[in-house]
Amino acid sequence: MAGGLFAINRTFFHDIGEYDQGMEIWGGENLELSFRLWMCGGGLEIVPCSRVGHVFRKRRPYDDPNTFNSVYRNQIRLAEVWLDDYKQFFYRSHSAYRRTDPGDLTQRLELKKRLKCKTFQWYLRNVYPEQHIPERQAKAPNQQTAGAERAQGMFDNEKIVKVGQVLNEKFNACLDIAGKTNVKRAAVALHPCSGTED
Repeated sequence: MAGGLFAINRTFFHDIGEYDQGMEIWGGENLELSFRLWMCGGGLEIVPCSRVGHVFRKRRPYDDPNTFNSVYRNQIRLAEVWLDDYKQFFYRSHSAYRRTDPGDLTQRLELKKRLKCKTFQWYLRNVYPEQHIPERQAKAPNQQTAGAERAQGMFDNEKIVKVGQVLNEKFNACLDIAGKTNVKRAAVALHPCSGTED
């Protein structure tokens, strides 16, 4: 969901905490609000006949008031508050973000507790079950995943040797999925690197 292109009941928006006031400029508010809606008693609906106009800029039109990239900071806030133990996968693919201070998260964590929000694991099982989540730790090829996890389809029995980026130094670009990320055997292409150091 785009963070500025949606319709919502004003009272409900206020009750679930509005926008995260600790986020800077833009970037990440779309996911933060989406996760919060699903996990805290709401949901998202697509209205096929609705019309929304949006002019998207080709470049980021804002200068950062500080030395950090606000998108990094915002995404860390999102991960730390809403992804629970699954934030490890975020940091695996964005290890450079670890050096960015997300600011004070106390109010957002208190909001999550006050609203009695469900876990991110609930979100993956009930809202986005087709999302592939690798095992939390690499296992020997013949070792089976714990029965409860296997029964719920959360993890595949696969061995992950290394997580990170493949850099083409000649073009200063990295291999990345070309197109949708939830497609098995998706094509790869060179894209600007995301800053991962692994």
